[in-house]
Order: sequence, then structure tokens, then C-alpha cells
Amino acid sequence: MVTKKRCKVRKLSFSKNQIFLVLVFCLSHYVPAYSQPIFEGWSRASPLGARNAAVYGSFYNPTKEKIELSDVVFEHSESASLHQIVWEKGVAKMRSASLSLGPRQKFYLEPGGAHIMLVNLALPLDSGCVYSLDLKWKNGRITTAQFFVGEINQNSKSLPESITVCPR
Repeated sequence: MVTKKRCKVRKLSFSKNQIFLVLVFCLSHYVPAYSQPIFEGWSRASPLGARNAAVYGSFYNPTKEKIELSDVVFEHSESASLHQIVWEKGVAKMRSASLSLGPRQKFYLEPGGAHIMLVNLALPLDSGCVYSLDLKWKNGRITTAQFFVGEINQNSKSLPESITVCPR
């Protein structure tokens, strides 16, 4: 005669807090496959007769891979590129710069530091407008980002009361 052994089954129970914490942990490490670098930018309005402008803001890499910026394209300027202000013998000078971001890394562009330089503008940047630029990455991705234009004397990001897509 064969005797069957009975297995004891334990009922698992989790509190709502435990389930919530597990979900938060899992979601905080989730990065969609289509994730792209994020740029939040701003600029100052162009003074009368200005041919160049600087764009400031921040880059964020939400991906799990290192990314490197290869080119910046702004359709309303002859060229656009990343620059860094360096001080030599008490004189501020602009130098071309490169950008490499590790996973989940952030980088800031600020007045007196790194910025995107727009050279030989075809039109002035108008206060209250939003413009687009393309950020080309060495991995082949292209991020189309927008930047807002504030007042001529603006020194930090602030959104205008009304926003217009420009040029009109």
C-alpha cells in the first residue's frame, strides 16, 4: 500500500505597503526601449542687430547607455554647436566643447559656462517664442528639442506668460 504524503501549503500574504514598495522599486528601474535624451532649453531675446545667440538649459540621459552629442542643427542659423566659456589671463573665451553623458546623467548649460551657440541667425529670436533644434547623437538618434525665448536680460529659465511657435 502506497501512502501519500501531504504537503503543507502556506498562504503568503503581503501588505499593501509591501506591494507598493516592490512596484515603486521595479518602476524606478524601468527605462522604455524608445527612451531618448531629453533637453530642456531657454534663450534670451535677440538685441537689435545681434547675429548670434546662446541657448541654455539641461540635458538628461534617461537611457542605460552612454551617449555622445555629435551635432546640433538649428534651421535659422548658419551653424549651431556646443561651446564652453574658459578664462585665460582674466579674459573669457569661447571654446568648442563635446558632450558625453553616462546613464541617467544630467548636464547643465548656464550663462558664463557651457551653452549652445547659434551663429549668424537668419532672424532674431523673439521673446515669448518657442523654437526647435535637432540634437544628433553618435548612436544615430536624433532628438528634436524645443527652447523657449525670454527677455533680453533674462539670466535663468522662466516660461513666458504666453508661448508662440516661431517663426511666425
